[in-house]
Amino acid sequence: MAPTMASVGVAALALLALASGAAAAESCGFMKSLISSNLPGNEDIWLCIAFKESSYNPYARNPFSGATGLFQVEPIHCGDPDCPPPGGNCVSALEDPGTNARCAASVYRSQGFGAWTTSSECMSGQSPCSGGGGGGGGGGGCNMCSQIRNCQHFGGGNACYSKYGCQPGSC
Repeated sequence: MAPTMASVGVAALALLALASGAAAAESCGFMKSLISSNLPGNEDIWLCIAFKESSYNPYARNPFSGATGLFQVEPIHCGDPDCPPPGGNCVSALEDPGTNARCAASVYRSQGFGAWTTSSECMSGQSPCSGGGGGGGGGGGCNMCSQIRNCQHFGGGNACYSKYGCQPGSC
């Protein structure tokens, strides 16, 4: 019996769902490693800030402020300690996750978490990377889903829905 268009579509959606789950696990694992290697302070707060600022997209760029990368570092920090030098390559250098994290650490040392407008929403320490695995978490990522900017930013779809199992339309 030949596959119908409907069965092919269902199979494609199932593969997409599996790929989305794998990408989320890789994102959280990568982000945790990046944070523990480069940033001081509470890991969950940094995970939350990066998720709210960029949806873990290292190429995210604010068209108004020029803030770039995972932690949305503004170009005014180019030339600061541990940040790229000012000039034409600074903003593209901030797309590198390690460079962005080291520069974010420099901003944090001089301004604290208050340098990020999203930080006040992250002070509970609730991480978008928690709530997976064994119930009781109440779907931590879903609570953040309605609060993040650029929800559609990750992979061209609805980041919260594809990454954390939130319901469609909750962003």
